[in-house]
Amino acid sequence: PEILQQLEQENQYADTVLKHTEAAQKQLFEEIKGRIAKDDNSVPVRKGSYYYSNKVTGDNEYPVHLREKNFLGTDKQVILDVNELAKEHEFFSIGGLTISPDENLLAYGEDTLSRRIYTIKIKDLTTGEYLKDEIEGASSAIAWQNDNQAFYYIKKDPQTLLGYQVYRHVLGTAQASDELIYEETDSAYYTSLSKSKDGEQVYIWHSSTETSGVSVIDANNPKATAEAFYPKETGIEYSIAKLGDWYYIYTNYQAVNFRLMKVTAEEMHDRSKWVDVIPADDNTQLVDFELFDDHLVYEQRADGLSTVKVRQLSTGNEFPLEFNDTAFAAYLTSNYELDNSKVRIYYSSLTTPGTYYDFDLSTGEFELMKQTPVLGDFEADNYQSERIMVTARDGKQVPVSLVYRKDLFKKDGTNPIYQYGYGSYGST
Repeated sequence: PEILQQLEQENQYADTVLKHTEAAQKQLFEEIKGRIAKDDNSVPVRKGSYYYSNKVTGDNEYPVHLREKNFLGTDKQVILDVNELAKEHEFFSIGGLTISPDENLLAYGEDTLSRRIYTIKIKDLTTGEYLKDEIEGASSAIAWQNDNQAFYYIKKDPQTLLGYQVYRHVLGTAQASDELIYEETDSAYYTSLSKSKDGEQVYIWHSSTETSGVSVIDANNPKATAEAFYPKETGIEYSIAKLGDWYYIYTNYQAVNFRLMKVTAEEMHDRSKWVDVIPADDNTQLVDFELFDDHLVYEQRADGLSTVKVRQLSTGNEFPLEFNDTAFAAYLTSNYELDNSKVRIYYSSLTTPGTYYDFDLSTGEFELMKQTPVLGDFEADNYQSERIMVTARDGKQVPVSLVYRKDLFKKDGTNPIYQYGYGSYGST
């Protein structure tokens, strides 16, 4: 109650101090809103034999989730209309939309209280009807067992709201009979769930401020238990991805900027058997990676600027993806299948609105999938961006990104400047 009272007082104070700017606030709000398109469609993403997407239209506040057999086809199936679900609620949020391996059932979490405590529901996508199964007090993370008869979920502590118990629920049974698979006893850790790209394993992720780890469950075994990939070790972070007989390990073990290693399942518990794929680099941070049947695509950051590189695993040949802007952000997104011949990348810069590209791993060609429209009189060609290095007082080189309108920038020091500074997590 004391904290809420303090927040209310702060809000009242801010309203009083800024009252004379109300007209300007409204003008800015309307201008910003006027540049955002009401209708929006996501780029379809392949998962299994379907392409999944969502759309927001008109004055609807929530998306409609769709799927189709053919990319950008006409056979779209509505799998969930969140606007219909939200009609009877003052607050409504869903999360964790997860399709069963046979692609007939949709599991998702529903929050109507704004506490991120979800009720998991199961929808039959063939009939449109809901199963009687409902899981209360959960997070939105869900991972299916491969027999389509059960799924894993995380139970939340009602006081701390932390997810700390992983259960297996068998369809058609009561929640009270669900089997406890894992319990996190240290409240410093956050627990989450996912499934390997090949669908063979369920991962329980354990994350704290400076330590992380993962436990592995065989998704094909209805009686499987959770096995730690490698014991948690204070100060050491790692995550894994599976490709064939190999585990790829993203870790800061003896690597302040992270490295990528690999090991076979038989030797995963012996860290001396882990071998480098992308070695540690004191000047370059390894940010993310994605595996495909014969390719490794990874994101690095150096001097505050991100780059994406592609390596063919069978030959070792490697090259960076080239972009035109001098200051930009590029990262991997929505790459769910090992056999994809294309990798999806999100790209933006100070002069380029958010853009989705598909890069063809076979031909080396980019395909523009979507660019966020900016309404009004915005023309990207009217603007110029630059990236320079500035020497700070301590002698360190600090990257600075500049953007200006070409016809208004005088380059004589008389232009006003809006300055924003940030430096954390390797970003600037």
